[in-house]
Amino acid sequence: MPSPSLQCWARSSLSSFLSLPICNLRLLIVLFAFALPAAASASSPRAGTVCCKIAPPVGCHVRRVSVPGLDEPLAVFERDSLAEESNAFIRGQRSDPFGKVLWPAAWAAATALVLHAQSREGGLGDCCVVEAGAGLGLCSLTASKLKASRVIATDVSAETLRLLEAAATAQSLHIECQLWDFVAVPWRAPDGAAGAPELPGALGTVLVAADVLYSEELADALALRCAQACQRGGLAVVADSVGMYTERFTVALRSHAPDVAVDSTRILMPEWQAVAVAKADAARQYDAEVEVLRIGHGWDRH
Repeated sequence: MPSPSLQCWARSSLSSFLSLPICNLRLLIVLFAFALPAAASASSPRAGTVCCKIAPPVGCHVRRVSVPGLDEPLAVFERDSLAEESNAFIRGQRSDPFGKVLWPAAWAAATALVLHAQSREGGLGDCCVVEAGAGLGLCSLTASKLKASRVIATDVSAETLRLLEAAATAQSLHIECQLWDFVAVPWRAPDGAAGAPELPGALGTVLVAADVLYSEELADALALRCAQACQRGGLAVVADSVGMYTERFTVALRSHAPDVAVDSTRILMPEWQAVAVAKADAARQYDAEVEVLRIGHGWDRH
């Protein structure tokens, strides 16, 4: 349960939150979900902040993440705190900063990629993995570690992609980083202009998205992009720990691709360590539950 001081702060601040623009209010709800759980003394068994020889950019730390099936942990460059940036976002003074920290669905989606590689002869050697809303890019780093033939990490934030690119370079992993607002910009046709990844045209293409379903617009747009990828023979894996718009995403996906196969799995992740956001002044741990959706008819063939 949240501490008494946090509970009092939440109650006293509720009236001011309701006056926020609706897009900021939605994201603030996400902040409550991850910032209010009480801190635990033990470190997360799956992801923790540790010292290592890789030097992160100023204002960031190295977070090493153990993904089952990989021979060593992967390192992401995570912001030390989002308190100032998220408060500025709430005031409408900056863009969404939340891709600069690691969210639990990224670990679950990365694990799904490993399982997919293990089930295929040749692993991901003939696959192109596209990560939408990559953030720190754990899924992209995992795909590169698994030796996917091509890995494209996309996000709307150039700053976030720079953190990912730096982490990949430090670990000798090759990832193509590309700005892509998948809400506003469709897949690129083979002869189309730049600005988006090319529409998949082979079974080996896998679209990955983790913890991006925190608005109606994002859920609707990602459903369309997943449907389009699967209709061209690709696959998709969408993982979500927020639970606000997962059902909306699934309904929208079915509206675009009624016959597409969808397999849902829930994963409990105890003691997930979250970076401080909003007015929370310290990192906190909580038990996260992630729903993983494997989309497309190719999963069962391997």
